[in-house]
Amino acid sequence: MKNIFKKITSKKRYIIIIVVLVAALIFVLKGDRNSVEKHTISEQTFVQETRVAGQVNAEEEALLGFASSGRVIDLLVNIGDTVKEGQVLARLDQSSASASVALAQANVSYESAKLNDVISNTQEELNTQKNIVSVKENDLKISEDKILQEIRESLRVSEDAVRLKADVLFEDPEGFAKIRPFSGNPDLKDDINKERRDFDNLFKKWSKDLFEIDDVLDITDEIILITEDNLDRVANYIDLLVLAVSYYDAETVGQSTVAAYKSGISIARTGLDSQISDFSSALNSYRSDINELDSERNKLNILISSSATSDLNAQQARLVAEQARLSDAKTLMSDAVIVAPFDGLVVERNIEEGETVLAGDIIISVVTEGEYKLESYIPEVFIGDVSEGDIARVIFESYPQQVFDGSVVFVEPKQTERDGISTYKTTLSFDAKDTLIRLGMTVDITIVTKEVENAISIPSDFVIINNAKTHALVERNGEVEEVEILLGGIDPNNNQEVLDGLSVGDVVIKNNE
Repeated sequence: MKNIFKKITSKKRYIIIIVVLVAALIFVLKGDRNSVEKHTISEQTFVQETRVAGQVNAEEEALLGFASSGRVIDLLVNIGDTVKEGQVLARLDQSSASASVALAQANVSYESAKLNDVISNTQEELNTQKNIVSVKENDLKISEDKILQEIRESLRVSEDAVRLKADVLFEDPEGFAKIRPFSGNPDLKDDINKERRDFDNLFKKWSKDLFEIDDVLDITDEIILITEDNLDRVANYIDLLVLAVSYYDAETVGQSTVAAYKSGISIARTGLDSQISDFSSALNSYRSDINELDSERNKLNILISSSATSDLNAQQARLVAEQARLSDAKTLMSDAVIVAPFDGLVVERNIEEGETVLAGDIIISVVTEGEYKLESYIPEVFIGDVSEGDIARVIFESYPQQVFDGSVVFVEPKQTERDGISTYKTTLSFDAKDTLIRLGMTVDITIVTKEVENAISIPSDFVIINNAKTHALVERNGEVEEVEILLGGIDPNNNQEVLDGLSVGDVVIKNNE
């Protein structure tokens, strides 16, 4: 009975204690509800942050496979192996590809040899014709120089025949030219005198025409015609003088004088005939060489565009086709080899030697060793605060007591849908390498998106929202008034930056209603 009583008494004691504690708690809570919570505005550094999860990835990763299907005969690396750029990692059976390369190489050599033969034959024929053209060009150059010389010489010989040789028959030939008297045929005298007087003007004009000729390009058909006409006119004039000499009487004029007349006219006639012959020969050679050069040039052009050249083009096309086949065969052979694209570490190998793989299957993964980056997908609602260059604090789940420093290096401009949420893939870098960092580790990332020195802020629960505007209760001169304020961002402690409306020293009151 005593034991039962003791148990009841003990139970009552516990109940009383509980009642007292509950009453005390009610009193405290009631007192807190009626108390006024205040906050004095002061300057401080305001830090706004965005917190996201992320994962460690390699700075560069290559997922490697064969570009063709086949059986793996060499697998030269294991997971964890360090590799160098260009190092062969695996091979397929290349026997068929090697045979294709050898055959293609033989075909290229054959077609190349045939091309050399075609080139040799074609080039020899072309060179022969080019040499002929070159000779004809040289012949024409000689003819051009010769005709130019004979055109000028025709004027000189004509003047010599008329003024130095034939003028022996004239009295005052440089003045009012008049042939020395002879008996009979007065019309002949008049024709000779008139012709002689005209020669002074003819030679002046002829000399002026030739003065403007500097090279063969200036020799026109008109110049050639002038030369031919003037030579004919002088020759006809000399013929008149030959006839006139026959009318001189040796007894009247003297035998020696008549002999002198005949000698002078004969010399003039001989010199003029020789010049006419030289000019005619030079002109014929000039025209003939022009025609011959044109003919040989036509032959060269025909040869260039002939079947020989077509054969050359066709053979070149055949060689190019075989070279393309060789390139394709080499490509197939290279498709049967996997090489390391950069220095790195093998982190994955999905096959064993002897197995058959399909083109495009991922066989080996290589990553840059020790070069790591962080990747995170930041929700659209937060991405507006994140910029390249923002500093970040990184905490690994594996090392919760240690903070690693980093920064934002890139924010992808296009959104990525993840679990129905619009996000933006963001890449961060570590400020320093650390052997503790490993691929695939998950991390918590705190990105400092804003840091303002000498800022003012208030706790978020001190903010009043009325009519879509933000206010705060401010105690001034013993009275409380509601003041409109302009807010900025919010920090991790749920404090909001105040951009306008409050000053340092203001006392704000929490609205408990």
